[in-house]
Amino acid sequence: MTVSRLGGGIVAIAMLIGTTTSCTPTDVASADCLDNTPIVVKSGVFDDPTQSSDLFWEYSPPFVAGTTVDGRAAAWSGPALYTTGGVATNYRPLRFSGETAGVCMVGGSVQMAADPLVMDQAAWHKPTALTNRHPQFTSVGLTIDNVGDGINMAESAVDFRIIGARMTNVHDDCVEDDGMRGGLIEDSYLECWSGLSARGYDNYVHHRPEETVTVRNSLIYATGSPQLTAGHVGWFKFSNNPATEGTPPKLVLDKVVLRVDTPPNLEHSLELPPTYRDVSDPTGHTRIPWPMECIDVVIVWGGAATYGPYTWPVPPCATVTEDLSVWQTAVANWEEGR
Repeated sequence: MTVSRLGGGIVAIAMLIGTTTSCTPTDVASADCLDNTPIVVKSGVFDDPTQSSDLFWEYSPPFVAGTTVDGRAAAWSGPALYTTGGVATNYRPLRFSGETAGVCMVGGSVQMAADPLVMDQAAWHKPTALTNRHPQFTSVGLTIDNVGDGINMAESAVDFRIIGARMTNVHDDCVEDDGMRGGLIEDSYLECWSGLSARGYDNYVHHRPEETVTVRNSLIYATGSPQLTAGHVGWFKFSNNPATEGTPPKLVLDKVVLRVDTPPNLEHSLELPPTYRDVSDPTGHTRIPWPMECIDVVIVWGGAATYGPYTWPVPPCATVTEDLSVWQTAVANWEEGR
C-alpha cells in the first residue's frame, strides 16, 4: 500500500477529474443525443406521484429506437413512499420499460421527500429515480438526491451509458447493475451507500464475465446511512457467491477518485478488486478477486484521525492519501466542467 500526503501524481490525477475543457464527455453525449429523432420534450415540475401525468412512465407502444427525452427543464419530486388507491407505493418517477435500442435521456432531476433519520434502511431498497430496460440506453446529466437507488439497469440494458450524473444522498445503490450488464459510467459524481452494485439475488442471478463495466473520470464517495452503525458497503457491491448471486462483468477503473471516511458494515466491502468467498474453504476466510483493470485510481481515506491508517487491500494502480484536499480538488474540477 502506498500512502501519500499530497504527492504530485495524486494531484495530477485529481486535476484530471472534470477539468474544464472546450468539450467534456457530458457535452459530447448531450449533443449526440439531442441530434437524434424523435425528441420528446419534458418541462416543468412534477411533484404529485398520485397523478399519472406527474410520472414519466413509458407505456405501450414503446419509444422507437433512437428516441431522446429532453428533460433539461424538468424536475420530479415526491415522497419516497406514498399511498395511491389505498396501496403503499414506492416512488419511481422515471421508467423506461421498452427494449428498443439507443434511447437517451438528457438532463432532468429527481428528489425524494423522506427523512433518512426516520425512514428505515430496508425501505430505501425500492424507491428508485430511474429504471431502464432499453439496450444502449444513455442517461446524460441527470441530477438525483435523497433516493433509494439512483439508476437501475435491467438485465436487458446492454451497453448502457451514464454520463455526467450527479447523485447525492443515495441510501442504497447509485447504480444498480444486478443484471450484470456491461456499460460505462463517465464524468459523474456518485455519493452513496453503494456506488455500483453487481450482485444477484433470489431468482435474479446472471453470469456475464465476458462483459465489461467501465468507470472513467468519475468520483465515488461511499457514505454512511443514518440507519446503520457502520453505514455503507463500499464503492463496489459485487457478488459474494457466483452460484447464488451471479458473475459480474469485468470492472475497469480509469482515472477515478474514491473516498471513504469510515469502515464498511461488510468486512470485505472496500477490497479492490472486489472479491467473493471461496466456498471450498470451510472457514470462509479465503477470498477470490473478480477480474479488474485500473489506471490512475486515488483512494482518499478520511478516517485516519478516528480509525488509524487505511488497512484494506490496494491494487498497484491505486494510491492512498489521507489528505482531503485531494478530494476537494477533484470535486472542484468536476464542478467546473458542469
